[in-house]
Amino acid sequence: MAIAFLLLFLLSRIFFINSQPLFFDSPEYLTRLGDNDYLNAISSGHLPLHAGYILLFWPIYQASLILGLNAAFIVILGQIILATIAIYLFYLSIKIISDKTTAFYAAIIVSFMPIFWITNVTIMMETTYLAFFIFTLYFLVKFSMSLNTSTNHRYYIVLMVLSLAFSILTHLGIILWIPFLIYLSFFLNRKRVAKITASIVLSIFIASFVNGYLINNSNPFLGILTLYTSKLGERAQFNYDIQSILVYVRNFIIPLLRNFTSLIVVLAIISLFKTYFKNKKIFLLGLLWILPSIVANQWWDSVLFGRHSMVAGFGLAFLAAYFIKNNRPAILATIIYLLITVFPAIYLLKEDTPYLQLAKSAEKLPKG
Repeated sequence: MAIAFLLLFLLSRIFFINSQPLFFDSPEYLTRLGDNDYLNAISSGHLPLHAGYILLFWPIYQASLILGLNAAFIVILGQIILATIAIYLFYLSIKIISDKTTAFYAAIIVSFMPIFWITNVTIMMETTYLAFFIFTLYFLVKFSMSLNTSTNHRYYIVLMVLSLAFSILTHLGIILWIPFLIYLSFFLNRKRVAKITASIVLSIFIASFVNGYLINNSNPFLGILTLYTSKLGERAQFNYDIQSILVYVRNFIIPLLRNFTSLIVVLAIISLFKTYFKNKKIFLLGLLWILPSIVANQWWDSVLFGRHSMVAGFGLAFLAAYFIKNNRPAILATIIYLLITVFPAIYLLKEDTPYLQLAKSAEKLPKG
């Protein structure tokens, strides 16, 4: 069943591959991937650099050019493979955290989430940061549950550090989910909290120093300061008044409803209420998985608003699946709903893209 699902997931992504520079950052990524200077490709671009994405896919892009292949297509194929591995490790992680049934349905729900599907099949960095975050999740779970005498014990913690560092190197916003990771370690094995927390700090330091060096190689610490302050002015400002509160609530809720579907958000909220009374450990885990999106969703993106909180989508899927796992009619209705609502939107990727058509029209407007 799992193999059939993963194969279907892989094929559904390959069918919808769109290698055009679809979104605002896509042309920049294609330019950087096509740069013959590897170091310059990694260190150029807008802040934060999303260096992990270029670091991983530059060799693939360049090799594809040498072989005469469609380099952008091959990069997206690589993203799809990453996403497939991530879905499988998400399933394995939830199976340990909760149970096999919840894990299976959570993986199905995630695979239908519109923003996840779109960023899997276009030139965008989101699949990379998300995949390495799920790798982190899996290795954290395995390390927490492994015996000290296990031969894989040390490998899990090393792989967790590297995966988290790479995820942060790709997208700085992952730091917002550090409390979730620390609580997850507490949830699974209190004896491992200190070691996992220290490992997380190490991951943040590695990613921050590499980023700082790429921004300012003569003074990496100044580069780190530049990195962490670069986006402060590009978010909704909070002024301690009713209007600010309403703006923050709007920015928090609307992207979740659009990007992860209204039904899944509603099911997750009901699940939170239910677990608050029946299983507070699951309640806190789900809450900490979603809450960082309050901050992450305040960064405005005209086309993919809310793309910085995609990690929360996996939490919503987990909570929704946890709530309906023993109700087969509800499960069937949820899958049908996702098919009806998501597929028509995704199919637009096979047609002339409205965003690109608008951009072409805008170029024809008279200057001034």
